[in-house]
Amino acid sequence: MIEPSSHHRQEHSPLLHFTFAILAILFVLATAAYIFLIAFLKAGPVLDRSRLDFRQNVRILDRNGGVLYQFSNAENRLFLPEDSVPDNVKKAIVAIEDERFFTRKTCVDVRAVFRALKVNTLDDGQQGASTLTQQLVRMLYLTRERTITRKIYEILLSCRLETLLTKDEILTLYLNGVSFGNGINGIEAASKTYLGKPAKDLSLAEAAALVSIPQRPTYYSPYGPHRVSTIDPLTLRALRKGTIINVSSVPSSVTKGLLPKFVQGKAVSVRLESRSDDVLKAMLRVGFINQSAFEKASTELLRLTFKPYRNPITAPHFSLSIREEIESLLHALDAPASWEAAGLTVHTTLDPKLQALAENVIRQSQESLSQALAKNIALVAIDRSTREVLAYVGNNDFFANDIDGQIDMATIPRQPGSSFKPLVYATAFERGLTPDSVVRDEPIHIGKDIPKNYEGGFMGRMTIRTALARSRNIPAIKTFLAIGGEDPVLQAGNRAGVATPLKHKLEMLKTNPHFTYGWPMAIGSVEVPLLEMINLYATIANHGLFLPLQTICSITDPQERIILPLPEIRPTVAFESEAADFVDSILRDSESRPEGYWRTMLTIPNLDTGAKTGTSNVCFRRDIFNRCTEYGVNNIWTLGYSHDLVVGVWIGNADNTVLDPIADGLTVAAPIWRAFLEQASKIHTAGNGGCG
Repeated sequence: MIEPSSHHRQEHSPLLHFTFAILAILFVLATAAYIFLIAFLKAGPVLDRSRLDFRQNVRILDRNGGVLYQFSNAENRLFLPEDSVPDNVKKAIVAIEDERFFTRKTCVDVRAVFRALKVNTLDDGQQGASTLTQQLVRMLYLTRERTITRKIYEILLSCRLETLLTKDEILTLYLNGVSFGNGINGIEAASKTYLGKPAKDLSLAEAAALVSIPQRPTYYSPYGPHRVSTIDPLTLRALRKGTIINVSSVPSSVTKGLLPKFVQGKAVSVRLESRSDDVLKAMLRVGFINQSAFEKASTELLRLTFKPYRNPITAPHFSLSIREEIESLLHALDAPASWEAAGLTVHTTLDPKLQALAENVIRQSQESLSQALAKNIALVAIDRSTREVLAYVGNNDFFANDIDGQIDMATIPRQPGSSFKPLVYATAFERGLTPDSVVRDEPIHIGKDIPKNYEGGFMGRMTIRTALARSRNIPAIKTFLAIGGEDPVLQAGNRAGVATPLKHKLEMLKTNPHFTYGWPMAIGSVEVPLLEMINLYATIANHGLFLPLQTICSITDPQERIILPLPEIRPTVAFESEAADFVDSILRDSESRPEGYWRTMLTIPNLDTGAKTGTSNVCFRRDIFNRCTEYGVNNIWTLGYSHDLVVGVWIGNADNTVLDPIADGLTVAAPIWRAFLEQASKIHTAGNGGCG
C-alpha cells in the first residue's frame, strides 16, 4: 500500500484549514443571527388575539383648559360575529384595500409593493402596499411609526397571524376594529350611527360609502366638509359659462369627497366623482359586482343621506380642523402612536368667552339673516398682535344638514367684493401713491366692458382717501390698472396671507396659458376665504407685518410635558410700513365715510376701529347672446379691527344661491360685526392673550 507523501499532505493542509475557517465563521454568523432574531422577536409585541388596543386618545382644550372635543376614550364599537358581516361589506373593503386578499398565497402582496414603489418614486405620488392583515396588525399591536423595525415586526406578525387565522376571521376582526371616525369603531356601529340601520341591511351603495371612510376617517366624515365632492368656484363658473365642458381638463379643481355630486354646466351635467365611486369601480374591476349592480349603486350614491348625529363638541368647525391638523402632524413627523395611547392633550388658542359671545351674537341675528335670504354665516376673531384665533364659528349650525352646516365657510373661497380694495390700495401706496393722490370717478370703457359704481353715478375728482372710504369702484379700477394690473396685487396679497388667488391662477395657467382675472379683480371678483381676508386686515393693522394664524398653543402628554414643540415663527414684511399705515389711516377715518347709517354702523364709541364692508354680485340670468341681464347679491362681508382684535364676518349661502337684492355688507354683516366687537372688547384686552 502506497502512503501519500508528506509533500501532498502539506499541499492539502492550507485548503482544508481555509474551508474549516469559512465554515466556522458561517456557524458563528448563523448563531449570532439566530440569537439576534430570537432577541428581536422577544423584544417585539406578542401575538395575542385578545388584545384590542385602538390608539385614539386626544383631548382638544380651549385656552382656559376647558374640553372642546375628545376623540379617544369612549370608543363606540358593536362587535359582529363572522357569519353576520354582510358579504357586500367584505367585498367592498377587499376591493378597495387589498384586492388579492382571498387569492394571494403570500402574507405580503409583492405586486402591490412594486406598484407602490413605482408610484412613490418614479411617478412622484403616494400609494401604500399594506395588506388588510398588515393593517389589522397595526391596529392591534403596533404603533404608526414609519420605521424599518416596525415594518419588520408588521410583516412577521402578519405572516404569523395568517397561519393562525382564516382569511374570513382576519376580515371580521378588521371590520370590527377599524375606525370610522367620530369615535366609532366597527362596521356595525358605523352603520347604525350614520345610516340608522344594522349592517346586514346595507345596500351595495351604502356599503361602498361606509368602507370609504376608514382610509381618512376625519376627512371623509359624513358630518364634515368633505361629505360630498366639490369643485373650485372659478372652474364651476367656467363650466356654467360653457368655457369648459368637462372638469377632467382641470382635475385639480375637484376635491374628492365621500359621496359624488352633480353640477350643472351650460351644456352638460358633470358628476364629481367620490371615494365611494372608487370603491364601486374597484368592485367592478375585480369582478365582485356586474355592470348592472354598479350602475344601480352609482345612482343610489347621489341620493344617499346620513342620519343626524350629535357628538359632544364645542366650536365644531374649529375643533375638527384641530383634529385634522394633529393627525396630519403626527403622520408627517412619524410621531409614536404610544403618545396617542398615553393621552395627547392639545391646548388651543380659542377663548371660551369670546366663542360663546360669537355664537350668541349669531343666534340673535337669525331674523336678519332670514330676511336677507341667507342660510350660512361665518365669524372669526383673532388677536391683532399674535394672530391667535380666539373665536371661530364656521357656519350657522354645524348639525343642520339642510343648510350644509358641516361646511366650514371660513375656509371656503368666496368673492370679497369691496373688502378686497384695501389690498389694491396698499399695493398702490408701495408704488408711490398716497392717500392724497387724486383719481377721477368718471365713466370708463375697458374693451367692451363698462364698469359701474355700486351706488351708481359718478363723483368726479377725489382723493384716494375719499375713494376708499366711500368704496367707489371706478377709482379702485383705475388705480389697479395704473399700477400694472393683477400681478403686483397678487404678489402683495400672497405676502399678506391672501394666497388663494395666486395659487388658483397658477393652476389655471397649466391648462389655459391666457387665463387672467382682469380688471374685475380690483373690486373683489377673485375668490378668497374669510381666514385669509381676516389676516390681510391684521397685517394692515400691524404696519404691514405678516404672521400666519395660530390655533395651537402646545401639545402635551398626561404629565403636561410638551412632546411636539411648535416652531417659532417670526413676522415677515408683506407691505412697507408706510403703505400699510396709509391704508390703516383710511379704514379708521370715520370722518371720510358717508354720513348717516354708514358712518354710525362702522364707528364704535370709545373704540378706535378700522373697518371695510364688501358685497359681491353674481350673474344669474343671461340672454341668448350670453350677456348678463340680471345680477344678484351672493356674498356680503364686514372686516375690521380695534386696538387688539380683528374680526371678520361673511354671510351668504353655501350653495351660492342669491340673497335678497337689497342685502349688502353694511346692512346685514356690519351689525353682527359691530355687536360682537363692541362686547368682545370688554372681555378681551391687549396683553390678555398669549399662549405662554
